[in-house]
Amino acid sequence: MRPTYQSVSIFMYLYLIHMFNNPFTALLTGAVVGFIAVVPLQMLTNNWSTSLCQARDGHQLITTKNFFGTLKSCVDNRYL
Repeated sequence: MRPTYQSVSIFMYLYLIHMFNNPFTALLTGAVVGFIAVVPLQMLTNNWSTSLCQARDGHQLITTKNFFGTLKSCVDNRYL
């Protein structure tokens, strides 16, 4: 007999409650999830900035380095 989706979700819920009773585990898990989520969001923002800069006249794409890699920003030429 295969477990149903509802029974799996209940066990997962109970496991998460047990795991997050320890504050250190909760902080560590939150930090890992946060770091993992930043990389795809930054890639999405870089693609959006690149397409935005190509569509606008008088703007230039600048690249800066940060902790997670590179960040691309579209800046008006008046501010450079």
